[in-house]
Amino acid sequence: CNQARKEVIIPVNTQVTENREQEASLLREKIMLIPDISITALVPVKWFMFELEVNKFSESVERKVISLSECYIIGKKLSMSKKNVIKALKYFHSLTMMLYFPDVLPHLVFFHPQPLVDKVSEVISLSFADTLEEFPKLAVSLPPNSYMMLKTQGLFTRDLFQCLPIGFVEAIFSPDDFLILMEYLNIVAVIPGEEKRYFIPCVLPVESLSEKEKEPFLVSLDPLVITWGLKPIPQGLFPALIVHMLTASCNSDACRKEVHRQRFHLPRQTSVSHKQLHNAISLVSDDLGGSVLLVDAIFWLEIYYSGHRSNAYRLRETILTRIGCVVRHFNYKPVLCLPQVGFVCSVCDHNRQKPHPCLAFNSNKTIDVR
Repeated sequence: CNQARKEVIIPVNTQVTENREQEASLLREKIMLIPDISITALVPVKWFMFELEVNKFSESVERKVISLSECYIIGKKLSMSKKNVIKALKYFHSLTMMLYFPDVLPHLVFFHPQPLVDKVSEVISLSFADTLEEFPKLAVSLPPNSYMMLKTQGLFTRDLFQCLPIGFVEAIFSPDDFLILMEYLNIVAVIPGEEKRYFIPCVLPVESLSEKEKEPFLVSLDPLVITWGLKPIPQGLFPALIVHMLTASCNSDACRKEVHRQRFHLPRQTSVSHKQLHNAISLVSDDLGGSVLLVDAIFWLEIYYSGHRSNAYRLRETILTRIGCVVRHFNYKPVLCLPQVGFVCSVCDHNRQKPHPCLAFNSNKTIDVR
């Protein structure tokens, strides 16, 4: 427990198979004992009853996903109009008591996020398996080359969900619904082509990018550094940024014009100088010309660009705009929309053993980040 920074670490055994509800209840009680951890929300009595009834219905049908029409029926019993039901769902979504995405899946309500987490986990666990022998039921039904395509390139097709042991609810929650939601949440990007594919960067191999593999990007420009001070890159921002840069559209007014001007796509496998990695991903911009290599260096983001130096500033503004859009989409703290921009200092004469980022500079001075 770090009281100065208001941080608490609670060990949790995720392998527990018995008494999971009891263990979860004890964990909640421990969390609620932490000062300033709880929030107070004013809930109308009718909405509170609605939440209880939805919970009972979810348990009775033994599923965590229910349809909007079922919510309407429950609301009608409580003399709630359809409009009032929608308001209640949005309010409970803001409190994370339910998940409701009216922009993309207006017909579905997720009473508990675990089914969604389980589905994403199935895809990720498959990519990290050494062989398909760990998934004997998939070896026969998995489409040809699908396993290696997911494992090495982070690509998959809709057919993958017909083979994975993922439970969908017929006529309510389909694989297409799940893919739409993953795209909306910036977990996957749609890759157009003869066969529609999806790119999920978080499953790419976890390896270090060598200095030699960075050389093609250092011919004319040094890398740009984007940092959030002394703190690591916000969790989940790097893969979400990659997906957002591959997305052809955006719901944010601030980002829509930039998305229209600067579009990115994955390089051809034969043209990329290194394989795509979990923390180092290459993209191609036809508008700017050249390739862009984004590297998650834990405490800062490195941007390498192989195009003409006259387009470097446009690339800088594009990436900063995209970062702001991702921050707003995921409800990060607004201050994260304003990262600091600098360069990599290769001078190692001030108690450093390796290059590090510097944020600001003029003819006489550099400001060390760390």
